[in-house]
Amino acid sequence: MRLGAVLLLAVGMGGAGLVAGYFLYREKVYVTQVAVEYRDVSASSTVSDPHGLERADSRVPVLTERPLEPAPPVQPAEEAKPVTPIDPSDPRTLPESTLAEMGMKREAIQAFLLERTTPILMQRLDDGLAEKVADGDTYTFPDYEQMRTKIYAVRREPNQPWYRAVLPREQYPELYVYKDEVYRLENAIQQREREEARRRVENPR
Repeated sequence: MRLGAVLLLAVGMGGAGLVAGYFLYREKVYVTQVAVEYRDVSASSTVSDPHGLERADSRVPVLTERPLEPAPPVQPAEEAKPVTPIDPSDPRTLPESTLAEMGMKREAIQAFLLERTTPILMQRLDDGLAEKVADGDTYTFPDYEQMRTKIYAVRREPNQPWYRAVLPREQYPELYVYKDEVYRLENAIQQREREEARRRVENPR
């Protein structure tokens, strides 16, 4: 970081307020059709019926079998994709049964993201891949709620405006997996805190 520059890597918001850091927040049945043809054998006989009557067995049915339709090609069974084992060092594997565990898990994932996203964000700021978001000496995150689901950094050089660089989700899906987990935990923590506060009011000691 350049000397004298101010950098905010927004990490999220706890119950008390904003924290500087990242917002890491048929089966076909083939039926053999049989056609029955009747052949008049009396026509080929050298003896004619003087009475012009056919004998009961004078028409002999001939069974002709239609060739079977070719069976459809058998599609090879799709091979099961191997399941990628979860790295035990992945912070997403941490427990979250209690409010304290949820907070520790969120902080661990945020630290994981900071380590991997800071170099990328700094490079984008250096390359001018950022937008001007404010003038003056302070930046108050006016669009915090809108940015909660994004990975970004805000930086201000001396006597310069504030600029914000954002990592596009479509370019960094592997990092947004962790960002989305932070966002989920943020909401879950807030919900758990509300529930516990309500229980304390309903059941004061």
